[in-house]
Amino acid sequence: MPDAKTALMAYRLENASEKLKAADVLYRIGCYKDAIHRSYYAIFSAMRAVLALDGIDYAKHAGVISYFQKTYIKTGIFEKSIQSILVLPSKFETTAIMPISF
Repeated sequence: MPDAKTALMAYRLENASEKLKAADVLYRIGCYKDAIHRSYYAIFSAMRAVLALDGIDYAKHAGVISYFQKTYIKTGIFEKSIQSILVLPSKFETTAIMPISF
């Protein structure tokens, strides 16, 4: 039987996979902003899955991203090329959900 950290990681990875599948469906039907939104949360859920193994979590997205970059990218555990994948969707996510003012 897996320990609590491993079980939480597995749950979060499944959550990320589900969001990625939803993003794919949304993209295929032309709902691009919603696809970006789901993609961002798929990436975010996958990062939180990794953090679960450390027993770490943050209330804000910036905390999760910062910890992941410091602990896993800057140390070489994950390739530096992943950094652009982490930052770019959050920029699109913010833009895609911003309300339009008249």
